[in-house]
Amino acid sequence: MPNIYKFNIGSDFVLKAVTGIEDFMESSEASSIRIALSGGSSPIAVYEKLAASQKIDWSRIEIYQVDERSDHSNEEMIREALIAKLSDLKAFHPFDKNYEKKIQALPRPFFHLVLLGLGEDGHTASIFPHSSAVEEIEALTLKTESPTGVKERITLSFPAILSSEKIIFLIRGAGKKEILSRWLSDEGSEMEIPAKVILDHPDVDVYYDYSQS
Repeated sequence: MPNIYKFNIGSDFVLKAVTGIEDFMESSEASSIRIALSGGSSPIAVYEKLAASQKIDWSRIEIYQVDERSDHSNEEMIREALIAKLSDLKAFHPFDKNYEKKIQALPRPFFHLVLLGLGEDGHTASIFPHSSAVEEIEALTLKTESPTGVKERITLSFPAILSSEKIIFLIRGAGKKEILSRWLSDEGSEMEIPAKVILDHPDVDVYYDYSQS
């Protein structure tokens, strides 16, 4: 079961999430730390706070993307909120035509840290309910379709995401209380709530800000 941290003040959510990420990075003995970042609106304030961190040695950090939309909005958000503010980042690897090969070439686990979100429909990354992507066990990246918003997506698969030392969920919105409860209960299958697949990972933290409407 994940470690759950709930907040009714947005600034507390951001501070505690950033502290958790900083602590993990500081404790890592790896010479190069690979982290995969999700898009969407929930992590923006956390990324902005991370950009101002005095504890992270960004020259050790390689950033990858968890998922992308056909309009490249996730890359744009990550660049604006975080990467553009860093002068010494080791590397940023956005989704491109060689992304699958890049991931395959990494040592295992592929990532030290993966940051994920949770949708009100139970999706995470860009793996949506009742999609064949939920059951993929070989490919490391997948093309998927969202039922809402920007339709065409590309995402790391669950095998790629689960190949990480640690996974942190950044979740915001009072409207996600129900899906959070269902996700962490015995209710619903992995096909209905894809994020349930992540519960197989041994080290998952969840930061949930329910102060927003």
